[in-house]
Amino acid sequence: MRKKLFYLFGISLFLIAGFSNLNAQKLEAEKTHELSKDAKKGYLGLFDYNESAKEYTMVFVREKNKKTIYETYKFDYDFNLISQNPEELSLVAASKKYNFIAYDEDPWTNPSVVRVEPNMMGQIVLRKGTISRRWVKPSSYTVGSYIVSTYGYWKYDFIEEKKIKPKIEVEIDFVPGTPKMVKNMALKSAEKVFMVAYMTDEPSVNVQTGKRHFYPRSGETVYFKKASDYTAASGDIVIVGRQFCALNKAYWNRFTALKYSAKDLTQKNETLIDFEFGTDTIYKQILPDQTIALILAPLPAVYVKPGKPNPNTLSFTYLRIDSDANLKERIEFESPSSLWKINNIELLPNGDIYIFGQASMAKNSKYYKQLANDTKFDNFQLMKISNGKLDFLTTTSIEEFEKKLQLPPNMKKIKSYEGKKFKVGLMTISSSGDIFVSGQEKSGNNYGNINLFHFDTKGKLKAQYGYKLVETSKEATSGPTIHAEFENPDNKTFTWIVYEINGSTDAKLLIYPRVATIDLEKATVSDFVAYGYDKKQAFYVDNSRPIVLIDNDEKAVFFGADKKDKILWFSRVKLGQ
Repeated sequence: MRKKLFYLFGISLFLIAGFSNLNAQKLEAEKTHELSKDAKKGYLGLFDYNESAKEYTMVFVREKNKKTIYETYKFDYDFNLISQNPEELSLVAASKKYNFIAYDEDPWTNPSVVRVEPNMMGQIVLRKGTISRRWVKPSSYTVGSYIVSTYGYWKYDFIEEKKIKPKIEVEIDFVPGTPKMVKNMALKSAEKVFMVAYMTDEPSVNVQTGKRHFYPRSGETVYFKKASDYTAASGDIVIVGRQFCALNKAYWNRFTALKYSAKDLTQKNETLIDFEFGTDTIYKQILPDQTIALILAPLPAVYVKPGKPNPNTLSFTYLRIDSDANLKERIEFESPSSLWKINNIELLPNGDIYIFGQASMAKNSKYYKQLANDTKFDNFQLMKISNGKLDFLTTTSIEEFEKKLQLPPNMKKIKSYEGKKFKVGLMTISSSGDIFVSGQEKSGNNYGNINLFHFDTKGKLKAQYGYKLVETSKEATSGPTIHAEFENPDNKTFTWIVYEINGSTDAKLLIYPRVATIDLEKATVSDFVAYGYDKKQAFYVDNSRPIVLIDNDEKAVFFGADKKDKILWFSRVKLGQ
């Protein structure tokens, strides 16, 4: 079994789902090693743990006198040094030996691709062409107090050869006496398809760029060094669009799902989705199984003239479009709140779908479109769809969150979730079906304390856990705090890790982990324990790999270095009793 790496980029927020066992963490081993001069002045390109050999491999890279030195360190299970081997490699040789070096000598043939994008009016345009490429050398630049290093990568340019604009065939009943010119304009406008969402059946990793990418729920242990805004010519494109008519600026009550071949831009399928009343999309998301999920809400009268608006402001619709542009699921439901700011849609491996976000029922007489800019919420809505049917849709009031606020024993009281100045994060679900949704206080560009919502299998709030930031400098609060929640193998507890930011250097953020345990049945949270950082020492985890889970995910390895990157630091923590 391979280990799992958790990656962070800058100070972006990732909620990471994994599996571990932490009831009362126990520090098993902790060691330090002084790095060589080359390693100190280079960057860490590779970290790998071999489960069978129980060995760690680290590769540091340094540009030196127009040469590139790759220094490989090997450590045993308890972090004792096995070997240290520096070697000089060419770019081509390094790319063949290491997967974090994105360079190849394969001939480039300007592949045919298709781009999907709206024009200035919002109408969908399919653009077919080719891509040329050129190599961009490694470089570095300064942003504020940070030095950002960029790997060498291929730069791609799109050369357009052909374009089309998808259309819908329509019929319009005009009022007798409508001038022919007006009819023609209305018909031409109504044929247009305006962008809602699109996807391709080709992954977005066809074109190599040399940049590393991380997909938190993939469970993979590789470096993602390819990304693209293009689709390969052999693929198909699925578009979800909305019909629009310029006559009286009216929304038509029709959506469409279209499938096109990227090879010759021919249409392969069309599905029309009609509504009795004017309707608009309030949220959309491409799911991991290559389906498109959408939530729609009714429109007020001003948007649907000359038609009539839906008299029920709470009449919402859930749609799901498959990779063949067929309507896979359609569920009409009544939302408890006319304002529902959906944060995310989660698709589980078993096919269950969760939809969640902040909501307000204070002005339910108004339509979503009229309330979209409101920023104060009085409840939180959570919805589950199972086997194509609505399982539950719950709403939890601000008062209920206040009643069920739980804090670590060693932490001072903090505010409960108040429904405003709050940024919702992602969701993590236990094997038993308990649901966790996190978020953080946010006022302007400043971030504060963290709240973690814990719901039972039917969407009822069990507890709200609060975390008070230890580091409160401007640097620590100017972006979202990195944290992770994941289930332990005992299926009874969750691990909660918060990475505090204690400043920065020119090369890195100074991040150290604080770890606690959540009891799923009791709905309580333990004290947080810091690793690598106390009054006597200060080591900081590697910004790109803040934690590595090993030994069937029963143990966590934190590694990094001191502030000046001179001393390498390891610690292994047993997660569980």
